Amino acid sequence: MTFIVSDPRLTARDDGTSELSASLGGERLWFRVPADWPVEMRGDPFVVVALLLAMRRGEPLRIDPELPVSRTLLAGLGGLQRIFRLWGPELLAEFTPIPVEATVDEPPSSLPNVTVSFFSGGVDGTHAFLNAPVPVTHAVFSRGIDMQLDNPVWEEAATRNRSWLTEQNVPLVGIATNIRFLGRKFGLGWNSFNGAGLAAMGHALGAARVIIAAGHTWRELWPDGTHPLTDPLWSSGRTEILHIGRGMKRWEKLVAIAKAPGAIDLLRVCWQDQGYNCGRCEKCVRTMVLLRLLELHSPAFPPLDDFTLIGRRPTDHSEATFVREALDLATERGDQEMVRWLGLALRRYRVRTLAGNAKRLLRDAIAHYSSGESDVRTRRLLEP
Repeated sequence: MTFIVSDPRLTARDDGTSELSASLGGERLWFRVPADWPVEMRGDPFVVVALLLAMRRGEPLRIDPELPVSRTLLAGLGGLQRIFRLWGPELLAEFTPIPVEATVDEPPSSLPNVTVSFFSGGVDGTHAFLNAPVPVTHAVFSRGIDMQLDNPVWEEAATRNRSWLTEQNVPLVGIATNIRFLGRKFGLGWNSFNGAGLAAMGHALGAARVIIAAGHTWRELWPDGTHPLTDPLWSSGRTEILHIGRGMKRWEKLVAIAKAPGAIDLLRVCWQDQGYNCGRCEKCVRTMVLLRLLELHSPAFPPLDDFTLIGRRPTDHSEATFVREALDLATERGDQEMVRWLGLALRRYRVRTLAGNAKRLLRDAIAHYSSGESDVRTRRLLEP
């Protein structure tokens, strides 16, 4: 079998957008951009998404000749394949290296002065926008990524973001896509290929530079879908992908955001689609904890009046790093109540992790014993 990218279409829609789409392995991937945005049908955004999907299937990737691909991007795919093949176990997916067949064409960028930064009102994106290494010309609010396609809060969030960005003399560009849902059909969670997904949107827009905000610091460099090692490799000769923000902890980003007039008022971090910020999900709670510790106020969040919410997290290694950062800050600030709750959350996480590891070790040992390959010492450990 071959994973084929074919049937490219550029369609004007009644909702005032232009839709770029193509078939990827039999499933349709689409990007919708404002009708007045200059778009060009190329293979770059589609090959970026298709690579990991094809590797997931272990099928050779072939791109329709009607979709020319950047020589620079094609050259980077080899390194990306080697990296993701090794990272597969940590990303809970098996990636098989595959050949890629495409028509090469790399004309100069049609938008050489355009730098886009993804902006949803979150901590990382807002900080990246304010501290970009090059001037940001357009902020991109992605529907289907930052918010679900049918989230009723979309208009409110877009209006708030647009109003604040207008004061910064930067327009807000809305883009919608089904990338996230397409990945699920191929057995890939968003955290496995979010860097590729964001890069693909930048390529679809044809921007000269695309800024992706880091979610963690240089201390946390485990395999991840978006990473300072892999994100730049999604660049083409027309579009450069920049990964920034690893030099600051989340609470330090909040302090920097608070210095920009009005920025902290529009913070929106929630992923539950239950209001602007639900105040109960992990991202909301972690942000509310930091706001309290830093003695900052954002009208976008309800007050943190239920500390038991802290004790229910973290549930994975990524969330645990944010709790540890908050615990260090609480200790430094002398907030004993927060120290107690954050410490409890970490202890519960460690117990759950140890219990989970013990179960996996026991299960593997039993399987090894049952296979008849275990040595005498292992048998003695397992026998009553």
